[in-house]
Formats: sequence, structure tokens, C-alpha cells
Amino acid sequence: MSNWLEFLEAQGARLLTDGSVLFAGDPAPPCTTSTWLTAIGQEALLQVQGPDARKFLQGQVTCDLRELEKGRWLPGAQCNLKGRIIASFACAAANPDTLLLRTSADLLETLHQSLGKYAVFSKVTLSAVSEDWRLMGLQGPDAGALVAQQTGLDPQQPGEALASESVIALKHEEERYELWVAADKAQKLWLSLAEACQLAGSGHWQLEDIRAGAGKVIAATSERFTPQDLNYQLTGAVSFKKGCYTGQEIVARLHYKGKLKKHLYRIGFDASELPTPGTTLADAEGKACAELVQLAWAAKGRAEALAVLPEKESAAPPLGPEGTPVERLSLPYALPTADNNT
Repeated sequence: MSNWLEFLEAQGARLLTDGSVLFAGDPAPPCTTSTWLTAIGQEALLQVQGPDARKFLQGQVTCDLRELEKGRWLPGAQCNLKGRIIASFACAAANPDTLLLRTSADLLETLHQSLGKYAVFSKVTLSAVSEDWRLMGLQGPDAGALVAQQTGLDPQQPGEALASESVIALKHEEERYELWVAADKAQKLWLSLAEACQLAGSGHWQLEDIRAGAGKVIAATSERFTPQDLNYQLTGAVSFKKGCYTGQEIVARLHYKGKLKKHLYRIGFDASELPTPGTTLADAEGKACAELVQLAWAAKGRAEALAVLPEKESAAPPLGPEGTPVERLSLPYALPTADNNT
């Protein structure tokens, strides 16, 4: 067990098999009037380093890495030749020649090997660096002030990223921040933040990702979805102006010539156990009509999820895994209606 895991256990954390954590007395969901802190242990970091780092990745992933030069972090994905997502990620720059990709921990080696096949002719080195960094999430009314006070970094706009030698700060929505902290600085920073925060389980971070409509791929769903299935054309995770990358022809054809018949939706349903990503939901007649992408508890006995569903509301609605009704919930962005170019 790493020093970080031992440290979290000493802070009252219970470690789960996927790397996420629970804290004693942790409410679900946390109080909206408090600022909370969590460890993002179900994610891991892949480093892409070298003078060709940006050029190399630009030819492999769906997002436009030129946006990094504007001080942004980027959601994105690597696809296979059929345009299916191998792994999704968030990308930020530690320095001009060093990029970090935060991906699902169970896909870290897959992404490493998949990108590595194309790296042999570039001046770039790929390394799994999860032991060098610790990932934390912070949300609430005091989150921005705490990040600025404790790290010296103050990203102002959603999508902005700032880096120092030991911390990379990513701003998500208002009042939500993600910190990638050098391992030797992480415990001290955690303790300083914890003095002003409620400790929360990793599930709260996952719930906020769901409510942001940020669909992620894990090992169980790798190579099952296209970027459009997960609304990546709406969230900045895919660019149609950047040029070629692996799977680009298929992704572009869906955008310019295809008619999308399904999208990523946020749904809610009652359940006694949380289903796993990749679970298929059926309608009342037993016909498969939805695929679960990610899930989290929103309250006791109530789950929220992102799921790929047919576009039309008139389609037969799915039932939850226990036969309970499924409710379609709002997303923070508009889904296309007449065509897929919106």
C-alpha cells in the first residue's frame, strides 16, 4: 500500500476496489452550502513528454491540442480505426514539453500501449506517473478561494488550467476544481484544505461529472461508443477542424453525413444496488434500449447515470435494472434536435 493510501486511511477513508474512497459520516449528496474535498483515486495519469509531445498527440486524439496554448485543459479521447473510443481523458500541460492525460485507472495501461504503437517515430516518451501525482477534487462556495490561497493558482473560467512546479489546477464548472498535486506535496496540501472542508467520498465527484454531462469510458465500455454517442461534439472533446487522427474519418462522417439516432442523456432511477457501467437497460417489452456509461448515488436508494438512449422521446422508455421507471434529467448543454450539426 502506498504512503498516500495509508495517509487517506489515517484521515478516515475506506478504500474501495476501484481506487475510490468513502469517509465516515459522509452524506449523500454533500450539503450544498459547504465546500467539500475528495480524493479522485479511480483515475490515473499518463505522461507524454518530449519536444514532439503536442505534435504527436495532435495526430492521435479527438481534441485540438492547440487550445492548450490558451491556458486550457481539454477533455478528449483516443479512438480505434472504427471511430470507437478506446479511452477518454482530460489533458493538461505541466510545461511546454510535458502533457498529462488523466484517464480511468483501469484503462491506463491500455492507453499507454495504444498510444505507444504510434510513438516510435516521434521524439516523445510515454510514462505512467500516477505514483508521482495525487488527484484531488474540491467543490463548494469556498473552493476557488481555497485553491488560490493554498496553491497560488487561480483559474477563473471553466476549462482554464494553471500549473506551478508542484500543482496543476483545473477549473470545471463554477465552484468545482480538480488538483493534480506532486506526491511529496500532497499530504500537506490535503491537511490544509481539510481544515476548511468537509471530506467526501469519490462518488460525489462522479455525481458532479454526471450532472455536467461529462461521459467517460472505463475498461468495461472501451471500444463500445463513438464520440458522438457520448456528446463529445457538444463538450469540446472532439474537434472537426484540427485535421487527421486515428478514427477521424469515421467520426467526421458521422458528423457531416450521418444522422445521429442516439445521444448521451442524464437519467435517474430508484435502485437498491448501483449497476455497473456497460449494463444494458431494457424497455417494458424486454427490448434493449439504453447503455449505462457511468453511475453514482444521488441519495439513498436513488441513482443518477449517464446513458446512451434513442434520440426521440417517443421511443419506448427504458426501465431501471430493478424494473423501476427511468426519468430523463436535464443536462447543462442543449442536445441537437433537427440534425447532428448543432
